[in-house]
Amino acid sequence: MRKNFLASFISFSVILFASCATDKTPEPVVTPPCIQDGQVISYANDIVPILNTYCNDPAFGSCHQSNNDPNASGFDYTTYDGFASEAPDNIVTFVLGPNATMPKSISNGPTAMTDCDKLKLQTWLDQGFPNN
Repeated sequence: MRKNFLASFISFSVILFASCATDKTPEPVVTPPCIQDGQVISYANDIVPILNTYCNDPAFGSCHQSNNDPNASGFDYTTYDGFASEAPDNIVTFVLGPNATMPKSISNGPTAMTDCDKLKLQTWLDQGFPNN
């Protein structure tokens, strides 16, 4: 009788502890925010990399490269003045709005902008699109 009790106790203990080890909820993955509260978006450090990624690489086709490029579209986004001349209305309409058409689906480069990059652009526009 004592052996049966001891065997039952050991079996129950093993099952109890094994089930506890596998029922743990995994730790949540914390993703840092794209923009910190109060962060000032920099044209040079935040916006230019976005433009280089999606807009003005000549390898993408006839896009927003320098107007000195014979394949340029006529909308030069390689300079602050060229891009800021589109702000804020055309950037909201063609890049950030619900019917945005940029980046073009026929581009040789990326055809969709990340939510983080969109947030940076919108925040920069909201901050008055400074040349900083």
